[in-house]
Amino acid sequence: MAVVAARNGHNVRIYARNMDTVISINENHRNDRYLTDFDLPESLVAVNSVLEAMEVRSYTSYRYSSHIIIIIILLENKTYKFRE
Repeated sequence: MAVVAARNGHNVRIYARNMDTVISINENHRNDRYLTDFDLPESLVAVNSVLEAMEVRSYTSYRYSSHIIIIIILLENKTYKFRE
């Protein structure tokens, strides 16, 4: 879905846990771990932060279960305060 959006003129950010994957996508426009022979559009940018991937987006798509996304966001968001 991200590739289709990027090919249709949208600037797309995707989240990747593995920093080597982020570097590979951003520098080589390939995912060296998966789809090694598939070129990715330059407008598709990988980031290593869920919060950064979601910044100023008009549309967000998740591949993970919602409870996992919530946990990742809570762990990354240093300003979040748990209710006592």
